[in-house]
Amino acid sequence: ITDIVRNELKTYRQMPVNFYQIQTKFRDEIRPRFGVMRAREFLMKDAYSFHLDQSSLDEEYKNMGSTYDTIFNRLGLNYRKVRAGSGEIGGSLSHEYHVLADSGEDEIGYCDEEDFAANVEMIEGKTAPNGGTLSFARGIEVGHIFQLGDKYSNSMNCTVLNDKGESIYPLMGCYGIGISRIIASSIEQNHDESGIIWPEPIAPFQIIIIALNKSTEDTTLTKSREIYNQLMESGYEVLLDDRNERAGVKFADADLLGVSKRLIVSKRGLANQTIELNIRGEKNKSDIPFEKLTDYLKN
Repeated sequence: ITDIVRNELKTYRQMPVNFYQIQTKFRDEIRPRFGVMRAREFLMKDAYSFHLDQSSLDEEYKNMGSTYDTIFNRLGLNYRKVRAGSGEIGGSLSHEYHVLADSGEDEIGYCDEEDFAANVEMIEGKTAPNGGTLSFARGIEVGHIFQLGDKYSNSMNCTVLNDKGESIYPLMGCYGIGISRIIASSIEQNHDESGIIWPEPIAPFQIIIIALNKSTEDTTLTKSREIYNQLMESGYEVLLDDRNERAGVKFADADLLGVSKRLIVSKRGLANQTIELNIRGEKNKSDIPFEKLTDYLKN
C-alpha cells in the first residue's frame, strides 16, 4: 500500500487518506495450534493511513480505535483495549484488542474503574496509574492499531508535496483485525460442555428449526417447512434440520452448532397449534402459538 501511495499520490491535497484490504494471508507458523486460532492461513483486514502532520494522524488513530470499539461491542465480545509495545513493526504508539479467555496466549492487566488496560510487560508497579486495583486475565489478540510515524514512508522513499511545495514523508497509521481469530476467540469465550453458544450478532444462523419427524412424509416435517419459508420471507436467517434422525441426535447437533434460538416442531405441538422455543444456554422453554410466532420473535 505504501508503494501505491508513493506512485499515485503527489500533493497535500490528496491527504489524509486511508486504504484497507480484506484478504487471505499466509504465515509460516512453526507449530500451528489451537484450531483456527493460530493457523498458517487466515483471513485479515488491514488498513494504512497517510497524514501530513501528527495532529491528523492522532485524529485518525482515535477514529479507527473508536471504530474497532464499535465492532467488538456489536459482536458481543468481552474484550479489553490494552496499551502495548510496537514490537518489530515499530512506531510510537500501539494498542491491542484482547478477547478475554482462559486459553489466551497473552496476559493483560486491567482496571475498569480507571479505564486502564495494558500488556503485563507495559505495567509499572502493582496498581493502576491512579492507584486502582489491577485484575489480570488471559487474552486473545484480535486487533492491533499502531502509529508508525515516517518509519516506512521514509525507508520506501514515499513523499508528497506540502502546501509550501516542500517534499515530506507522510506519517502513517496501521490498523489490523484478525477476522478468523474473532470467530475462534468468540467460541473460546462462549461455549459449554455441549458446544458453541454464539452471540447473536456473529451467529451463522438466527434460528434453527428442529422437525421431530419419523419420515419424509411426516406432518411435523410439512409444518416445519412451512414455518421455515415463513421466517425466511420475514428476513430471518434460518437453518432447518429435516433429517430422519432421532430427537436426541438433532438436539445434540443443535447444541454443538450453537444457534441462539431453537424452534421445535413436534406432534404434541401440532395438536396444540404451538411451537416450542428454546434459547441456547438457557433452561427456560416457551410454547408459542403458530399464528403469533413472527410477532413474538420480533419482540
